[in-house]
Amino acid sequence: ACRITANGDRDGLPNVLVEAASQRLACVSTDISGVPELISADETGLMVPTENPIALAQALERLIRDPVLR
Repeated sequence: ACRITANGDRDGLPNVLVEAASQRLACVSTDISGVPELISADETGLMVPTENPIALAQALERLIRDPVLR
């Protein structure tokens, strides 16, 4: 599966996130705007706090290491 990373905090619900989710790709995002309506934490993706690059890195590493989550 393809991995996409996009850093953006301008969109209410980023199209790239919607498109990735529609392809059943694992998504990692912050809980800004409408994102929590698309991603259920630990079910359809991983949520991290905004402005926390360490948490983002840990979530991405978790996906890389755990094939079940992918």
